[in-house]
Amino acid sequence: MVNTNVEYLLNVDAGIWQSVIEYFGRIADRTDNIKKITSAEDLNICRKNSLNKKTSYSFKTKEKKQTHLKCLKQVFIENKDVEKHYEGLYKYTKFLQINESINPWSFIKNINYLDVKLDKKLQGKKQKYCSYLFNCIQKINFNFTTTTPNNKKHLPNISSLLKTTKSVSKITKDMYKIYLKSAFLITNTTIRLTMVKSVEDDTMLFYRLPYKSKKFKNYYKINLRCQSGECIEKGLNFCTYVGYVGDITDNDIMLRESKEIYITKDILTLNDIKIPLIDSRPKLIIDNIIQYSHTLGICIQPMYLYYDYPTIIRFFENWIHEGATKFYIYYQSSLNKVKEIIDAYKKNNQIDIEIIDWSKFPFDEENDQYNPNGELYRLEVPLATYDCMQRARNNVKFVVSTDLDEIIHVNQGSYNGNLINLLEKESIGNPESAVFSFQSRRGYIKSNWGIGEPKYIDFSIYSNLVMDTNVFERPLYQKNIYRPERVISYQIHLIRSLEFNPLTGKKYSYTFLSPSSAFIFHLRRYKDYFTFSTTTSQSTILKEKSIQWGKNFYNNLEKLNFTSNGWLINIDKVGLELENCRKRVARTMGQIICQSVEVCENKMKEINSNNMIRANNSWIVI
Repeated sequence: MVNTNVEYLLNVDAGIWQSVIEYFGRIADRTDNIKKITSAEDLNICRKNSLNKKTSYSFKTKEKKQTHLKCLKQVFIENKDVEKHYEGLYKYTKFLQINESINPWSFIKNINYLDVKLDKKLQGKKQKYCSYLFNCIQKINFNFTTTTPNNKKHLPNISSLLKTTKSVSKITKDMYKIYLKSAFLITNTTIRLTMVKSVEDDTMLFYRLPYKSKKFKNYYKINLRCQSGECIEKGLNFCTYVGYVGDITDNDIMLRESKEIYITKDILTLNDIKIPLIDSRPKLIIDNIIQYSHTLGICIQPMYLYYDYPTIIRFFENWIHEGATKFYIYYQSSLNKVKEIIDAYKKNNQIDIEIIDWSKFPFDEENDQYNPNGELYRLEVPLATYDCMQRARNNVKFVVSTDLDEIIHVNQGSYNGNLINLLEKESIGNPESAVFSFQSRRGYIKSNWGIGEPKYIDFSIYSNLVMDTNVFERPLYQKNIYRPERVISYQIHLIRSLEFNPLTGKKYSYTFLSPSSAFIFHLRRYKDYFTFSTTTSQSTILKEKSIQWGKNFYNNLEKLNFTSNGWLINIDKVGLELENCRKRVARTMGQIICQSVEVCENKMKEINSNNMIRANNSWIVI
């Protein structure tokens, strides 16, 4: 049964409509049945009609959403018996009530290329179906607020809309932007860029060295590759904005000790952008051995709407106890009190905390500019990991890529329970190893979210917990510790491409650690959406560690100097709200929408009512 309530449809994720459009496109590709093609044609006209109307009409965001959804809904109703496959899409509307910022761009991403396909299929019969659609649109009652009430002469001629390419070119221009994050000087002849772009965009990038003039002959092509090795990961087929690396090799890079480079995608206009270089070359090498500033460092994937301040306190206490001295925190948004905790730990002169803003992509919502954030899988964590590893390259010897609620537990009988001892000894036994990989198991802890002020935090909840009896089989949930200068590409769990040893000419290797020595411990408060048949048992495995965490924390509490007001006692509600939204999105993985941060944010009533701090724009738009 089709739910035709417009208000209900407003809460249906826009990714559904994108899927519908792509589905109609496939119909147009495989059949000559004009009735089926009409649906795709209707959607195309609907899109163009809406875009053109904004020049003559003014309407609020909600009315704009209603317009597009009504149009799509009407097309469904008119053609609902044509294909039984529609039923599957309707079913999603029964449970997927995730409020995304719905605008024209959210669901017409791929429809612009249908013009060519439909021209071939319809073979000059467009006028007949324009008449059909006109009757369809008349039934919809758009309810626009016009600048000249009761004057319909501003309504565009639907037939003429089919002939314009202006809207299509605008869509393409808005969609195919490149979002550049960093440029790293890897060697005297090598630069690597981190960026995000659409996999559908085949635009080339060019560079110019700063001491060369703005002439066509001084621009050279940048080699672009998908960072994680696979542009679209399995199950993420709707996430078309992915991380890329730009490789530059030029013997003249350091001719004049360059501190920047110039990038453009339009060498005809020679309109380039200056990009500063981050120096990731070794600071000191003695007897072919890099001298590192830090032995153990931590890369934290982008923090998004982060609220759990007891966990972030435990995070710092655990890794300080393990001997980590360098922290790279990729930051998108958090409660203000989480930021206060990070700033408090930054005052610890025994550790170095670097915060890297990892904002959403900028776009002009007021002018209906295409929003690429809806097609980015969870803030593109693999690229953030790559970016982090380039910052740590030749500066930190061992770098852990981890979540805030994960630790690496080294069994007491192995390497005296010390992670750095394990890594150093394993490196002696495996001198060519670039990656040390650990299997994972889950632990379940009680909530300590009602503590209020941090001084009341209770670490004893970790001393007696429930944990999985067995670790997960590789590669499921495995996590890795890296030697950054030995790795080419990164993925959250998998081992990707490795560098070649410049001394031997052979590729570096990797080492699998036995869970009897050490394992990743994922400390969860909620059950995972993807459940696995595992047995659990009560354990005191973290009792000694939790005592040390608490001892160190309370010994330094005065130095941390937390404020005494504004600490929430209801973050359990915030956490539950966000967790439930993530689980609803997980149901659609690989089926209907991209699991982007856009899906849940506007749905968060509890978290949006509190003081959130967000990263400033951190992207250079090309």
